[in-house]
Amino acid sequence: MKSITVSSMVSTGLDPMLSGAHAIEIDDKPFAQGGFGIVYRARRIDGRSVTPQVIKLFLEDSQGLASRGFATIQELQKRLSQKNTELLQTGTSLLGRYPALQAAPQLSFEGFFEGRHVAGYSANDLTQFGFEEFGRLLEDGQKVKQFQALPHVLKMRLAAQLVNAFDLLSAHLRFIHADIKAEALFIDLKNVRLAIIDFDSGALARDPCDTPTTFGTKQDWLAPEIVRQLDDPRNRSRSVKVDLLSDVWSVNIAIHYLFFCVHPLFFLTEISTRSIEEYFRRFQWPDVDQNFHYFRREYASAYSGYARFLKTELPHEVVRRFAFTINKGYHDPSARTTYGQWKTVLQTINRPAIHRFAADRTFVSDGRPVHLSWEVTGASRLEIDGIGNVANFSSMDVPVRQDTVFRLVLTPESGSAISENVRIEVDKQPPKIHFFHSAETLLKKATPVRVSWKVTGAEQLEIDHGVGDVSGRTFVDVLPKSETVFKLTATTLFGVSATATVRVQVSTAPPAIVFFQSDRNLLGDGRPVNLSWEVSDEAHHVLISGIGPVSRKGTLSIFQKCDTAYVLTATSYFGHSSSTSLRVAVSKAPPVIERFTAWPPVVQEGMGAVVSWKVDGAESVRIEPRFGRVPAEGQRTIRVDKEEQFTLKATTYFGVVTSRSVGIRLLKVTVLGVSSQSKTLQTTLNTAHTDLSASRSTLPHTGTNLVPPSATSRPYSKGKTLI
Repeated sequence: MKSITVSSMVSTGLDPMLSGAHAIEIDDKPFAQGGFGIVYRARRIDGRSVTPQVIKLFLEDSQGLASRGFATIQELQKRLSQKNTELLQTGTSLLGRYPALQAAPQLSFEGFFEGRHVAGYSANDLTQFGFEEFGRLLEDGQKVKQFQALPHVLKMRLAAQLVNAFDLLSAHLRFIHADIKAEALFIDLKNVRLAIIDFDSGALARDPCDTPTTFGTKQDWLAPEIVRQLDDPRNRSRSVKVDLLSDVWSVNIAIHYLFFCVHPLFFLTEISTRSIEEYFRRFQWPDVDQNFHYFRREYASAYSGYARFLKTELPHEVVRRFAFTINKGYHDPSARTTYGQWKTVLQTINRPAIHRFAADRTFVSDGRPVHLSWEVTGASRLEIDGIGNVANFSSMDVPVRQDTVFRLVLTPESGSAISENVRIEVDKQPPKIHFFHSAETLLKKATPVRVSWKVTGAEQLEIDHGVGDVSGRTFVDVLPKSETVFKLTATTLFGVSATATVRVQVSTAPPAIVFFQSDRNLLGDGRPVNLSWEVSDEAHHVLISGIGPVSRKGTLSIFQKCDTAYVLTATSYFGHSSSTSLRVAVSKAPPVIERFTAWPPVVQEGMGAVVSWKVDGAESVRIEPRFGRVPAEGQRTIRVDKEEQFTLKATTYFGVVTSRSVGIRLLKVTVLGVSSQSKTLQTTLNTAHTDLSASRSTLPHTGTNLVPPSATSRPYSKGKTLI
């Protein structure tokens, strides 16, 4: 941001926040520039935020424009300040009484900016308050249509604000603006407000007859006498003499723009002294012959509409005031419609009154909105109860769904509010239900039933029990789980209802179980049992205990290890069930151990022995320790280093167990004579021989002579005697 150091200043006293300044911070770049200066937006004054301001810095030139403009602003400030003081004593303020002066000068100052001396002034930033430059609005086709669509009473409100402001400036302050044009007006369409800018190009008269000098540039709103001065080729400095009546012409043109967004002579090919002079030699505004060589033929249709509106729509006195100014005031400034005359006309037209408040119909039987329209004058505020502010409208479409009284309330700037009522009644006739029935009255399985109807005169249709809104339909498929009475409610646009019911019953019979069987009832091995079943179509859920949900018909193989009871349950959609069961047992017979031996049962330490076995009917055979899981039949040779006990455990598929144990003992050898130990050994060997003889035929040949010695033979070892 850049900063202006203020050395001296004058406050108008319109805003307490802008009573003084020592430093003004502004944007780095200006946003506008004109013949008299450049314009910045202010950010802070003396380091604090204030009412949004624009800062205009005068551009000095050889003609002394800056000094003249600065002097004009400071003198205008004094006169505005004096008027504001007077109004404050009456309980109002300058800006409250004259809202069109919202952009009047607030602070004027001299100081330094970027190392050079400057002079300038501040004014409210209208764009921050919802205003838009009228000149830019006229360049936007859509906004022009929006503005032209405003009721003419609202346009007259804008005109009244403009006239009141210039009446103050002219009659009381003797200020001549001298440059009234579209770019010098700002419009707030939302709140129907107008504001004036660019006071520095004007001049201050000493008395009503004074003609001070200022500088001008040609534009369409200038008074003819000003245009003639600017057209003078000798006037190279653009210096013009102005008076209070020159502003009167421009204000009249501005009022016409507020009504039509065009110049009163828009139908001419040019707005110039020569074209207007020739026009007035032949015609009186607003008449024209379309063969007139200055007539713009492409505007023929627009001119016809314009002339018709002047005759039929715009108040006659308004048209008469325009005619006085344009036809007589062009050559005679004293014949122009003055601000006082305009105030009288606009006040008369704007006298607080509701001239009309009506509806296109007072009985509503369909969905079309009611069209409300009104004509009022003199409204400071205009509202319809329940709708809100309608000041910017002359009509409105309103949907009506119940008997309603619309109340239009006009609040004038002073005095009591005025109101007018319009009552709208709605059709109370209920809709007609011609029929409401079900395709079936008894449901036997989970197949939806179609419910249909015919209804006329209803805006909304609804069926209870979770069906919901069926507006625009003639049927719906439903599937209740129990006996249900469905109610159809038909409602008109206006809330009047009619109802009808239909009963849908459901079957209480359970599904039939056609069969439920197994291929065998006793399992003797590890093969699965095969279950098969079939139930009737009424079944919605089929469940087998221990298995879970199954289809209505099927087979299933199940590996079973214990006695099991299977229960099949079939349940209808409506919650009714039937069930049956079957039992499949498993064999309890234990496995048979046909053989389990260890030979020899007594061996010398470090010698070998053979463990042999044979089992029938076992799913699992284990020998512990050493072997673990083994086949149903076999033998193993082991080296014996200690006495051992072996246990064979045989288990069927269904968990029935048989077990047997055998042991191997170590032979203790001692070099002694025959003793009682040798007798004991002999007895043990004889017993083993007997057991071996009984099972010799079952032992497989291993290539090793395992046949025990005969009872008469004697094992020996050189130098030792086996006892």
